[in-house]
Amino acid sequence: MQLNFFYKVTWKWLLICSFSFTQATLSTLFSPDDNPSEKLILLLQGAKKRIYAAVYMITDKTITQELINAKNKRNIDVQIITDEISVTSPWGKGKELIRNNIPVFIFMGDPTAIQLKKNNPKLYINSIMHHKFALIDNTIWAGSFNWTKSANTFNREDVIFGESRPLKERYLQRFLSLKAECTASKQEDFYAIQPKETKVSTQSLLTKLSIKTKTTLKRLFGAKQIQHA
Repeated sequence: MQLNFFYKVTWKWLLICSFSFTQATLSTLFSPDDNPSEKLILLLQGAKKRIYAAVYMITDKTITQELINAKNKRNIDVQIITDEISVTSPWGKGKELIRNNIPVFIFMGDPTAIQLKKNNPKLYINSIMHHKFALIDNTIWAGSFNWTKSANTFNREDVIFGESRPLKERYLQRFLSLKAECTASKQEDFYAIQPKETKVSTQSLLTKLSIKTKTTLKRLFGAKQIQHA
């Protein structure tokens, strides 16, 4: 009788412990009412180890500066995945992140969509990296919220953030697989930024790049600095 009671109590205790380890602690924010940027900036400022973000568009100057500060002043592991538009757009901050030694990985489009477009130029296919999620240490940040002033002030957006071990692992795996699809764009890869100091010729670098990547580089740094390979 006592043994059965012990097993029952132990089993209930294990169930409670298992639930406490796996349950999520998540909160929601809605813009413009809840000012999501304010919370995001606090999370970025409090990061201790890593900031991994996959965000379609980054234009907010304050958020951009916090990413730069985290990388260069606190030695945080900052890695950014973004769409090509966030680097080539006049308002996008991708180029500024690259110039401040932050690894930026640019999504250049789905290979199948690119091939279909190549085979039929009249076919309209728009393949983009449209995620807006981040892993800030153990905190997940996800939703419809681009890192822009408009998303915070004028748009109707949503964010879910908090800690959940299963969700964290899921988002981390997605980040790593998505990064493998992108073009790495760390500053040292762009010798054309400072052509006088390069030890590797721009010509030899460009021979390894795709035509679409060369086009992106031209828009980034000007046609005069980028030659055809």
